Amino acid sequence: MTPWINRCDILVTDPGLRAEAQQLADAPPPDLDNVTGLAPTEQETVIIEAARHAVAAETAAFGSTQPVTPWSQIHVLAPDDFASQVGPQTSANQLRHSYLQRGRPPAHFLHDTLHELAHGHGYLQMVIRQIEADGESSPQIRRLVKRYGLACISHNPGTGQVAQMYTGLNEATTDILAHRAAQRLQREPYPGLNPDIVDETAVMYLYWPGVFLAGRMFRYLADDFGGQTKARDQLFRDYLTGSNKFLLAMMGHQSQAGRRLAAMSTDPREAIVTAAYLGFPDIVKKIVFQE
Repeated sequence: MTPWINRCDILVTDPGLRAEAQQLADAPPPDLDNVTGLAPTEQETVIIEAARHAVAAETAAFGSTQPVTPWSQIHVLAPDDFASQVGPQTSANQLRHSYLQRGRPPAHFLHDTLHELAHGHGYLQMVIRQIEADGESSPQIRRLVKRYGLACISHNPGTGQVAQMYTGLNEATTDILAHRAAQRLQREPYPGLNPDIVDETAVMYLYWPGVFLAGRMFRYLADDFGGQTKARDQLFRDYLTGSNKFLLAMMGHQSQAGRRLAAMSTDPREAIVTAAYLGFPDIVKKIVFQE
């Protein structure tokens, strides 16, 4: 298995498919189909290079085994191409590949890059499953994502339905790691990168309602882990190494916390509902009034 996958379970019973399954386990991370990237500009090159090393250093401190993201897995696209080939967002990450949109203000481009590269360092667990497809004369095999960072994906082989869980907490954790990487660039300036860009980036959060809620959970679990900082660090380790100690601690206090956090997406309204459910009225007020 290649180092870009932290864990890959091969669930194939047909002897004739086992060699093909192992080849699929060893295959490199796939790029999105038909993505046409641009050569980075001089400024984009400096921003991306700074972000590559800041994120690698920050995540390594909490157990990531992923190397500095290779340039072959970073793609800069024109806005129209991004919208048609990737989606309506301003940046994205898929299986360690990061997709960035040209034309963003420099501080926003830096934030996008830090955020997507942080995703790319998350724990990645996959499964290779044998599927009896309708209309096919023989079974097929598929490589499916089971976990990426904190996000868990459930695949129903019978119906083909896919359910994603912990997406809101996953994005909030990614944002906090990106924020810490920006702070690292403040402490350790990167040659050629304007410090004003870094300072502007260092106050940005994309998923701030989830960030507020995560911060409140750090305080809530302080006694479990020996302090708020250690509780936060455990969430980072879970995100990067595949452990689950933070969520298990929450569930130890509130048995339904895991279910509620699993259902929370990136919609701010769901962060409000989740904060209320967990008994954090102060965070409900903070999200609603942005205080």
